[in-house]
Amino acid sequence: MLKGLTLYQSYYWRVQAKSQFGYSDFSPIYTFKYSINPSKVSLVEPISGYVTLKDTISFGWLKASPNIQSYYLEVYDDSSLSTFYTFKTNILDTTVIIKDFDYGKKYYWRVKAKNNGGFGDWSEINWFQYGLSLIHISEPTRPY
Repeated sequence: MLKGLTLYQSYYWRVQAKSQFGYSDFSPIYTFKYSINPSKVSLVEPISGYVTLKDTISFGWLKASPNIQSYYLEVYDDSSLSTFYTFKTNILDTTVIIKDFDYGKKYYWRVKAKNNGGFGDWSEINWFQYGLSLIHISEPTRPY
């Protein structure tokens, strides 16, 4: 294991074999960059189960580390995360405001962070609902 590497620094290496007959040619030069992917984002708002009568939602999360360049937010209108409602890329802050949600619908959202090492894991998934769902109440039947 190598120690003392500098984060986000590129390193180059090659190998050469030695035998009783001498040395081989060097291999081609290979490179790698020492990096750490971002930590998993922790969501703050809206909390799961949040119901609002406003169609403008403020999404917020805690800052990930290390050296975050941007965040990616996905909002879905189904719990299987198969249908995008919207997504935002290259978010530079830990909050973003989105408006014009459909009344009575549930939405599911998640965030991931990006740095020089790549992307971190997706956050947990939270859900919220804009407006109240209509509940059909029928007249009770009377036993006779």
